[in-house]
Amino acid sequence: MTIKNEQLKAFLYYKISQAVERNITVLVDISADSSSSDTAMDFIDLIRIVGILMDNAIEECFSLANGIITIKTSQNNELISYKISNTIDPQKKETGIKAGVSSKGDNRGNGLIIVQNIIKKYGHIALNSYFQEDSFVQSLNVYYYN
Repeated sequence: MTIKNEQLKAFLYYKISQAVERNITVLVDISADSSSSDTAMDFIDLIRIVGILMDNAIEECFSLANGIITIKTSQNNELISYKISNTIDPQKKETGIKAGVSSKGDNRGNGLIIVQNIIKKYGHIALNSYFQEDSFVQSLNVYYYN
């Protein structure tokens, strides 16, 4: 299956290109049509969230010798899931990742706060963030709106 939404396809291509330009390996598994039209989520909000998650993954992998980003979409009768995972520095895994906290200096680290505020606008969207082995996984689940 491919991405039917041309704007989303172009956006993902742009973000993947940014990562590849920084010598970051990107693995892509698209098994959903990734169209937001069935989910009652504003397309701009979807792009904003995915963009922030991709930017965070790119920034983290750029600081690692062998950073890998994996982008996966999947869907079932209840939801479309956008999963972005990236390798992570072991020290960062130990200290954890918190919205609004950044080691990059003042006025940084607001991306996850922006994501949380967007998600609060909807009653049918969830972001699950967790560590899995040497990766940090962000799974955005957009439930179909009934």
